[in-house]
Amino acid sequence: MQISELLEVYGPSAPQVRAGWEGESMTMARVWRFLTDWSDGDLEKEWDTFLDWPPDVFALCAAVLKRSGAYTFVLEGAAVGGVELRSLDVLYKVVAAWQCYLKTRFGSQGGNSGGPPVCVPDDISIIWRTLWKCRYVPLFQISGCPQLLTNLIEMVAAADEVSQGSGLPLRTADERLRYPVICRGWSLLEPDKYGSSLCTKRIHPSAARVLPKMHTPRSGLTLRSFTHHLAFCETDEVQPRWFMIPGARGDVTNKDHINLLVVPWPMISTPSQVYKSDAGGNPLRSGGTPRPHFTYKVEDSRRVVADEVDRLCEEAHRVLGSLDGVVMPELSLTVGDYHAVRERVLARSLMLIAGVGHEATSESRGENQLCVDVPLSRHHAVSFRQGKHHRWRLDGGQIRTYGIGAGLNPENAYWENIAIGDRRLLFLVLRPWLVTSVMICEDLARHDPVGELLRAVGPHLVVALLMDGPQLANRWPSRYAAALADDPGSSVLSISCLGMVGLSRPRPTSPSSRTVALWKDASDGYAHELDVQEGAAALALTISVKYDCELTADARSDGRTAAFPVLTGVHQIRHPTEPATPVLAKKPSVHFLAPHEAAALARLVQQDRRIDPAPALVCELTGEARAVAREIWRLKTDHPTEVEMAKWRAKPEDFAELPTVEQTETAERIFQWFKTNQT
Repeated sequence: MQISELLEVYGPSAPQVRAGWEGESMTMARVWRFLTDWSDGDLEKEWDTFLDWPPDVFALCAAVLKRSGAYTFVLEGAAVGGVELRSLDVLYKVVAAWQCYLKTRFGSQGGNSGGPPVCVPDDISIIWRTLWKCRYVPLFQISGCPQLLTNLIEMVAAADEVSQGSGLPLRTADERLRYPVICRGWSLLEPDKYGSSLCTKRIHPSAARVLPKMHTPRSGLTLRSFTHHLAFCETDEVQPRWFMIPGARGDVTNKDHINLLVVPWPMISTPSQVYKSDAGGNPLRSGGTPRPHFTYKVEDSRRVVADEVDRLCEEAHRVLGSLDGVVMPELSLTVGDYHAVRERVLARSLMLIAGVGHEATSESRGENQLCVDVPLSRHHAVSFRQGKHHRWRLDGGQIRTYGIGAGLNPENAYWENIAIGDRRLLFLVLRPWLVTSVMICEDLARHDPVGELLRAVGPHLVVALLMDGPQLANRWPSRYAAALADDPGSSVLSISCLGMVGLSRPRPTSPSSRTVALWKDASDGYAHELDVQEGAAALALTISVKYDCELTADARSDGRTAAFPVLTGVHQIRHPTEPATPVLAKKPSVHFLAPHEAAALARLVQQDRRIDPAPALVCELTGEARAVAREIWRLKTDHPTEVEMAKWRAKPEDFAELPTVEQTETAERIFQWFKTNQT
């Protein structure tokens, strides 16, 4: 069926449409009204302006393709009555013309400096207006109209190509040429109360959102198979929070690896730490069956763990020559121990990922969350929190395996007594090849509700903090890690504490294990079991980046830019004989910036002065962040532009104050992070 035939029945002037038809079928117009909450009249007025922002175009077309399922017919090809897509050469010319329009639209102040007007390319405009004419076509008819399906796929492909580099630091000269579009994406991704999205406010995130995308599936056929750079997400149950943080050790010479210290604390766990908890255990309905609960007591080391981690960091640095971060398992630290460990780790300019919490009491539920602290320098850092999404259900088999029958009856099943709040999922952009997500134990095993987001975005690295038994290739963490490595292609690191690993014995007489971590990536078919040997207290891992080519279902290549973190080194870290060098006494306390302030500094250091004057960004910040921003601006320019000078003269007090040594050092580190990312 041709578009002209469809319009005879479903066009705006068709008799049944004028009579108010549309009540029994889902049409493209109904999908678009849902996404925008606009009437047909409002949509018609604004329809052409959607072309000013490719992620909005992508959302409208992807929603139709996903709800109709028509994209599965794309692979049929014209020879068997399917679609006939334009050649890649033609597509890339259209994309270049659209990019040129967007650069003029967002890039220059006041137009294109007197040159001929730059418009949306005709190929794009014609397709877009044709889609509007077809707005009353039912979704079930799309697969039977190759022309209409082709138009939807072409718009998805063009929007995807134009959005290359979205959400990531600038690396190449080509990305710097596309700065206006990438920069606007950075601004839109700043989380609000609904989370992050590349879409403008015209597409409400409760209906759908678009996020940057790192991987294209290599198997199967879903809507995700058709894009490299944009991910369409419909879930509003989990709020994605996207942050680009300029704190991934910019002074390291080798920008293509990171070194992580895995500390499987606590080293010893006892059955007495797991016991029945009654708080919050009453049935939801009168007369209903109550759910038994348990709680886990996180032992307070009275800051002993801080000294332990400090010594291990120094030893790992001696072994590897550099260190980037420390990772600790689920519920490894009390709040007090966490603050002590964080102080020591940040004093060494290292990132910290740790599970923190406390047991339930007779008055309240317990707490189980992960904390991520990223240093911008020795003097400034940014901190993130993410709660656990699912309670752990302990059944009789697990009670026997961990030998905790003294506190829990193996004949019953018990639920973890923790508070479950708003569900959020962090995406931390630390380097162009290192978009990282962190999860807690049960969240890795449960596909809902974070699974859709994880598979849509395909972060380069997923870190799972567990309170679990040995991380063996035949256990559940390996199965779920293998699923993520296969689709979308993420690398997965799961870690558990040595104490719980030691408690786990499938049979009472089984020997205890020391396999505290597991690594799985898409580069090979192996799950790498990582043991802490006798006499060692931690593992030092070297993770390097490997680039490979990914293809979309419509045969577009990413040019071998898909990044895959791979494990390239595992080293046993033993207790050093000498105490750690007291670096803490050599520096002032760390000043914490808000996540949005750190993200603003990352944007500032990459700004194009002709398009996005630095002083304008500086004045958006306050306090310590503004002082650091002033220094970044001074590092970036010796000769201010007229726009910058005008802004400077308007508010001279914003730039007159002399910086402190700490503010200057932080600005220099962030500037080095920017330089390190360049290729």
